[in-house]
Amino acid sequence: MLNFSDCGDNAAITAEMLEKANEPYKDRHFDSLLIRTDRGRKVDWKTTEYWDSSPYLTEDAAIWIKNYHPKVVGYDFAQDYAIRLLRNLKPGEVVEQPVHEHVLKQGKILQIEYMSNLWEIGADTCQLIALPLNTQHADGSQIRVIAVVEE
Repeated sequence: MLNFSDCGDNAAITAEMLEKANEPYKDRHFDSLLIRTDRGRKVDWKTTEYWDSSPYLTEDAAIWIKNYHPKVVGYDFAQDYAIRLLRNLKPGEVVEQPVHEHVLKQGKILQIEYMSNLWEIGADTCQLIALPLNTQHADGSQIRVIAVVEE
């Protein structure tokens, strides 16, 4: 788990920041990355403030994740800056979502979006168990995620 719980509103999380957060684990590789900002602890996800002032990943951060080659990456915040723009899109307008482009499409890395309670895990590493609903003909699903921590 890469901890960015000290990130403020509208904070850009860069590749350099991800690299620094991963420094204690530079000699290890993990199949899963969790990026924690504690966004849901600070702001209720039901408010526009949650979406409009969320920290976000920069394009170079998305490329860092893709190049790290995890099988899955999870976020507890709106990871693409453009997510805040989607509700006001006019017909025909397109917004760039570099995290979706680099991580999901190019990297073929599964994403678990809008996670909650990552602060309750109480450890920097854990075994991640992801249990999605068996949804037919869909590209996403609700999911129950469980962290198993060794004592």
